[in-house]
Amino acid sequence: MRKIRKIWIGIIIAVIVYTFFASEICGSRYHPTPQIPRDFFSYKIFREMGNDIYYYKREKGNSGQIKYFYVIERCDRDTINRFSKILNVLGEKEEKKIAVYVEAKFTWGLSSTFNLKNYSDDNLEKPDYNGFYVLTIAYSEMLDEETLRDPLTYTGIEGIRKLIISEEMQKRAEERGIDWYEIWPDLEEVVVDRVP
Repeated sequence: MRKIRKIWIGIIIAVIVYTFFASEICGSRYHPTPQIPRDFFSYKIFREMGNDIYYYKREKGNSGQIKYFYVIERCDRDTINRFSKILNVLGEKEEKKIAVYVEAKFTWGLSSTFNLKNYSDDNLEKPDYNGFYVLTIAYSEMLDEETLRDPLTYTGIEGIRKLIISEEMQKRAEERGIDWYEIWPDLEEVVVDRVP
């Protein structure tokens, strides 16, 4: 009886230890660790960005798009601009719909900040842009990083054709005298939504 009990205790400990280490290897939802990506697209970004913005995960979207998730460590305009330029170079040759989500890491977890897409409509089969020209700025109300809440942070991103922002971001832009159509002459549409 003692032997069986020891075996069961050993199995339970092994399962707990395996679960803990397996979640660390893959990166957990609340504490992602930088990972070396296995696909060309993410690897190029990894090589160029270092630890300023790092790869978190990849998944398949409902409308056939590929979703890439990155975590931003340096929340400044230069980092975001450099990241978008790398994306647009990669987007010139891309034939699949791709959405790139950038999140910020805080002690309470991850918070969405912005995303870039190479397509304007989920119903499309192929991307309608040869770069990442659809920008959505969507952050949690709990986001306390002022740089990411500032509209000027995103004005250096090149070539935006569709912009989706919250009412708060639009209000901040108006207060600073920002006209999105002046920033991006090729801008086709600005969608102001309560929660983008």
